[in-house]
Amino acid sequence: MKLLIFDLGNTLIKYKGISLNWTEHYEQAIKESLGCLNISCNAEELNRAIDILSFYNTRTHFRTFEIEEGEVLTKVSRLFCAEKHLFEQYFFDYFQRACDTEDTAIKTLAELKCLGYKTAVLTDVPYGMPRHFVMDDLKALSPHLDSVLTSCDVGFRKPETNGIRQIQSEYGMDNRNTYYIGDEKKDIECAQKAGIQSVLVTDKKQSWGQDFTISKIGEMLDIIN
Repeated sequence: MKLLIFDLGNTLIKYKGISLNWTEHYEQAIKESLGCLNISCNAEELNRAIDILSFYNTRTHFRTFEIEEGEVLTKVSRLFCAEKHLFEQYFFDYFQRACDTEDTAIKTLAELKCLGYKTAVLTDVPYGMPRHFVMDDLKALSPHLDSVLTSCDVGFRKPETNGIRQIQSEYGMDNRNTYYIGDEKKDIECAQKAGIQSVLVTDKKQSWGQDFTISKIGEMLDIIN
């Protein structure tokens, strides 16, 4: 038996027109969310909200520990006296509406399940995003997944290996038969630190010492067979 653990963003799913660093979208996402709630804001409130998001942006302020689920949007919504859950929903909807499943992901995960392999997701979430938003993104893929863990579930972000160890323990899998598949340097570093096989998903000539390189998720079938 083999265990294949996948990253989420730019691996199993893509966010069209949205980079991994959301900075350029802060203002529009906040304004649209407030608009849905019929709440107005002034420049000072908007800048304070952007400052909060910027502080928790792991693309510019790297950290390996994870914050509490919902912590960031709670602080932002309070600035505008907005109902937290509604503001949070509209804010993340702004980004999730650009979500699309990777072309070969559904078919590949289905085939892996048929072969008897275990499949899981380990993903770092942005801004303490609650788990149910991740599951919304995975709606088309979840029937073919055995396990989904977020950084909020684990308490740590990659390249810390806590999430990988937790999934391995759940299925009694050793390092030799475990793969981590992702698109970023921290994904490869996480796999290397855990002593498992690393797979980089990219269409560029990029090397971070990964064991394998693929351009499509479907190519995993060639690697493990």
